[in-house]
Amino acid sequence: MNDGRISRGRLLRRAGLAAGAFAAAPLLAACGEVTTRAAAPVGTTEWWGGQHDTGRLVFANWPLYIDYTNWLKDRPSLNGFSRHTGIEVTYDEVIEGNEPFFQKIAPRLQAGQPLGYDLIVLTNGWQTSQLIANGWLTPLDHSMLPNFANYAASIAKNPNYDPGNRYTIPWQSGFTGIAYNAKRIDGEITSIKDLWNPKYRGRIGMMNDNTDLGSAGLLYLGIDPATSTPADWERAAGVLRAQRRLVRGYYDQGYINVLERGDTWISQAWSGDIFQANASGHPELRFVVPEEGVMHWTDNMMIPMNARNPLSALT
Repeated sequence: MNDGRISRGRLLRRAGLAAGAFAAAPLLAACGEVTTRAAAPVGTTEWWGGQHDTGRLVFANWPLYIDYTNWLKDRPSLNGFSRHTGIEVTYDEVIEGNEPFFQKIAPRLQAGQPLGYDLIVLTNGWQTSQLIANGWLTPLDHSMLPNFANYAASIAKNPNYDPGNRYTIPWQSGFTGIAYNAKRIDGEITSIKDLWNPKYRGRIGMMNDNTDLGSAGLLYLGIDPATSTPADWERAAGVLRAQRRLVRGYYDQGYINVLERGDTWISQAWSGDIFQANASGHPELRFVVPEEGVMHWTDNMMIPMNARNPLSALT
């Protein structure tokens, strides 16, 4: 019953196999040997071919990360997907940061338990690398993903953190730069060093993600994060410790709410959030690519092991 719909032909074939198994059992027992067919490894073409359409999908994502109308009550892309496929989508905006979400799901994945989510979205970084290394993600069958092969940009294909896109497909990419409130700050913000400016003491926001936070320290020192060394990270930690007295807080996704309220005037920021904020009534916020550079990241869709609706996720 858990297999979902089953055709009459498949039912008869299963019945025939069962009858044959019962008939052969005495003979095999007499020979002292019983053979069974091993289940296909998860993620193989044979395994995917045995998955069934459940008509359901549970999708975990970050807040404000898909098109919407009517104050989040209607999501046109998801509604169109449901009309086209017949798959009912439950969309949960439960991911506020890579680290806290990873810590939440890791024990269940390690225990071989389903998360309750069929699709999750995490940034390229150590959490995604750990999910892959630990075997906690379902390998994808690219023969069932023709749109990715035909239409994805080259930057989305074959990333170094997941060669061949074996486990992940990009959801969206963006930058970690600087946002500031033009009503509160006179002049233009141009440099990462503006996040260290004493005149903004108590109004500066920084990310609590170690990669984003540490990279800001590296850029402050003029070090390219892509070629940085452990010694460079120690130096970055030093300048970040010196900055701490100026910082109002270290934030996850909630930084955008603090910035919109005016509690912070200048903050590390993700580009897409400022776009959304401008569109939802906060034109005073500006996004800046500082002269020292930005961190480019990709958030990736992935199917956790033991997902209940993997075929819907792949669809």
